[in-house]
Amino acid sequence: MRLLSILLLSAVLLLSACTKSGSDENVSGVDLDGLEFFTDCGVVLNGFLKNPVNATEGIVGTVEVIASNQIIFRTGTSEILVKLQGINASGGSNEAKAVQFLRNLSGNTQAVFIQASDGCTSVVAGGGVASVGQLFTLSGLSFAEELVKSGFASVERNDVCSGVLVGPCYIALEETDAPVGAAISNFLWKPSSERDGNLVILYSPGGATTVVNGETLTDFGASNGRGTTARANKSGAGFGTNITVEAFNSEGIPLQFPGGATSFTIPNGANRVEF
Repeated sequence: MRLLSILLLSAVLLLSACTKSGSDENVSGVDLDGLEFFTDCGVVLNGFLKNPVNATEGIVGTVEVIASNQIIFRTGTSEILVKLQGINASGGSNEAKAVQFLRNLSGNTQAVFIQASDGCTSVVAGGGVASVGQLFTLSGLSFAEELVKSGFASVERNDVCSGVLVGPCYIALEETDAPVGAAISNFLWKPSSERDGNLVILYSPGGATTVVNGETLTDFGASNGRGTTARANKSGAGFGTNITVEAFNSEGIPLQFPGGATSFTIPNGANRVEF
């Protein structure tokens, strides 16, 4: 009965449920301006792969996990049935594990839903018509990618609405068993330091090696409450735009940036970035 009611609601909501929130007031009260989501595989949006994707492309609501690839997304008094793009129903013993994993990930808090494209839907098990896209925790974790990494997901390589743009990457992510290090926190990209006017990157944990566009920076140890203080020989602006930052622990294992990614993109080196 629940899926039947959702099916009826879908016809009404499809045109309005996933309007972009950049210009609309979000009924949740959560301000998405300036928030970006970085992932390993990117996010499909209107036929293109975006990484990072602006949170303002989506809407905020709460989630109720009902299957390994189906979630009821509630915003205000509305309900939307969501299918995670690139994810099939797990089936078998992994189904219950996947559901519990997603429930733990959601933590009964708000999330952001980004539809793959306006009007993008798919008929799911049980006959419901679901809006296809990606869900993110407010801290930037992708429900789909985290599920794939858990080992409980069944990847759909050629999902609807240009799902092929992420499907192969999900398969690679599923098969990757390379070790990853600790999560990076308290990160600061400071384009011009007081010391010499050059770039300094600060973050925790300590003792890390920082690489920017293939150039290894010099670590000066702990400072300002962070464990690593990496200094460059030029300003942040000198690195240009779309800069790749990587970090490694003392064993050479990559540290994790938001979303579990092993690299982080700085859109403009002249701008200060913090997370």
